Formats: sequence, C-alpha cells, structure tokens
Amino acid sequence: METFTTIITFVNNGVTHAEKTRASDVKQTLQRLLNGPGAMIGIYKEIRMVDNGDNTVFLWDNEKGILWPKQKKEVKNG
Repeated sequence: METFTTIITFVNNGVTHAEKTRASDVKQTLQRLLNGPGAMIGIYKEIRMVDNGDNTVFLWDNEKGILWPKQKKEVKNG
C-alpha cells in the first residue's frame, strides 16, 4: 500500500514534525490538520505531503492557503 509523508512546520520556531500517512488516510489526515485545534489557534506555518518519490502532492501555507495542487479560481459572471 502506498504511503505518504506529512510534514508539519510550526510557526514559532520552525520545528518540523513528520508522520507517515497511508493512502487510505490522506483525506482524514488533511481534514484533521486543516480543521483541527492546531489550525484554529494558528500554530502551523506549513503542511506538506510528499509521496515516496519525494514529490509534493499537497502544500498548504498559513498565509496563502492551499498552494498545491493548484486550486481552480471561481469565475463570477456579470
């Protein structure tokens, strides 16, 4: 089963924490990190998820939001 590495960088000191994430747990892991207490109190600077080839598959920044994968911009008509 494919696994990913989730790397969390903290705001105050730049310390990182890495955890292995199974492919079946990716959605749950991102929801926990982006909507949980740590995000609510603003302790995360960056959340990055990489695959086994060290390719970034998800990147979130506390100032800009989701940077990767690129998000579709909402188009307003009229």
